[in-house]
Amino acid sequence: NDVLREEILTKYPNGLRLHVVDVALEELVRAASSVEGAEALSHEEFITCMEPFFVLMQKEKDAVVQKRVLENIARNFLMDFSVVGEKALEMVASSSDRSKNAVDDTKDTDEDSEVDDEEYLIMEHVHVQTIADFLFEIARDHECMDRYRKSLYDMHKTYIKCIKTAGFDVDIEEMEGSDNEIDLDDVDIDELENENEGAIIEHKTIETSINAIKEEKKKTKMDIDDKDVNVDGKKGDQSVGKLASDEKATKKIEKAKKQKKDSK
Repeated sequence: NDVLREEILTKYPNGLRLHVVDVALEELVRAASSVEGAEALSHEEFITCMEPFFVLMQKEKDAVVQKRVLENIARNFLMDFSVVGEKALEMVASSSDRSKNAVDDTKDTDEDSEVDDEEYLIMEHVHVQTIADFLFEIARDHECMDRYRKSLYDMHKTYIKCIKTAGFDVDIEEMEGSDNEIDLDDVDIDELENENEGAIIEHKTIETSINAIKEEKKKTKMDIDDKDVNVDGKKGDQSVGKLASDEKATKKIEKAKKQKKDSK
């Protein structure tokens, strides 16, 4: 991941890194599914593999690149490779149709199966809700650029809608023995959207407060510097006045000595 980030994803011009963004997700899915006997990627492993791209979603200075990453990694995973995406639901529907119209031609069935395996590459062990929650967390993180928060919150909302539409997700309890899966029937999309907007406003309010404090400190420092200048100037005037007074006194003494000498 470090090599990928430092040698490609942060380099200009954009050609090479945009190409990597375009192909990275599909190549990961194909690589994970092509290793015979290997365990399927979990959501933790998926996040680890895609970590450099999630960083770009948060911090990339080029808005064109950030949008490309958000679409080709976050959205494409959801729609093309997750268990709740369009392709997965098509696969379920197609499988159901084949079961109803089963034929005895084994050869044709095997050929159809090979085509289906090529067409549908689904990450069956990646818990979609976990990825949605991760997108929400990187959006609210203080390191996320403000201009990207809304697009990340919107993507999180899209994930939740897809899960609710599908009516299921990867069984995380069976995989991990966990009791922490969220009941999506209790999730209100409108309320979620309000929370997302509230989070954005909260970040802007905090940023405004910080800027106000910085301005106040800057103003205070300028006032202190002005006082120092005034004090120094006053001291300087006093010093000049004292010097002039001393010089005048010296001349009087010399004049008196001269008069005394002349009188003798």
